[in-house]
Amino acid sequence: VLITSVECFSPLWDSVKTQVFQEYEVLEARGQISVVRIRLKNIKDHELIVGGNVKPNSRLILTCTAWYPSEWVYSGDADPTYHSNTTIENLSLNGQVLPVDEMNGAKRYVATVVIGPRGVKQSDTGRYNCMTASPETGMRYKTLSAYFHLFVPGKTLFTRKRGGTILYDLRKSPARIPCGVTNPRVAVSLQKLSNGNLINVDNETMLYHPISGFYPRQDIPGTYVCTAAFNKAFELLHFTLVPKAAASGMCQS
Repeated sequence: VLITSVECFSPLWDSVKTQVFQEYEVLEARGQISVVRIRLKNIKDHELIVGGNVKPNSRLILTCTAWYPSEWVYSGDADPTYHSNTTIENLSLNGQVLPVDEMNGAKRYVATVVIGPRGVKQSDTGRYNCMTASPETGMRYKTLSAYFHLFVPGKTLFTRKRGGTILYDLRKSPARIPCGVTNPRVAVSLQKLSNGNLINVDNETMLYHPISGFYPRQDIPGTYVCTAAFNKAFELLHFTLVPKAAASGMCQS
């Protein structure tokens, strides 16, 4: 088993530590298959890109170690395949592992998520968040302590397969146009329907991230068209944003 080492610290808490491994199978002499497990290094901007710093068809294993209960939570517009769990370690003051029921130790929580057990696919694209408990309220109110953006380029440029009507409620969360893509190198533009014509949307009125799409900050309701372009391929998606209070009887796509 080949292992290279790196440790990435949470952007919010120095006491939360994350690690990223990739696993893949190698056919060796005499037909034997061995599993190679590598801890990834030099993860820039929390991005994991298949075909870039992640080997195609590998499994990804993310760990998040914290002094409070923790778990991995997916957020995105795809349909990922993963399983997660959290184990508890009991440590003495000098770092030795004690029995879990030993009263003199300090509890350390290790949350693990395995993404793409049979190899990551386009449908695994999205953001994977390590959520930790509040010391005062427990897991009822969780804190985002670390995250990774996973991009898995595939047959399509957009993460979502189709557009539709989006209901939004600014009292609960920002309005979002879900034009996320499977490759951060894809160029995405946004237009809005106005009096029967499509007009370009001013970048200063929007926030954008390639995982989640656009976040309009003003003049939100209306119909939008997202265009994705990469390597001479083009795709279009259209969405209609409707305030939830004005959408009686409508269903969110």
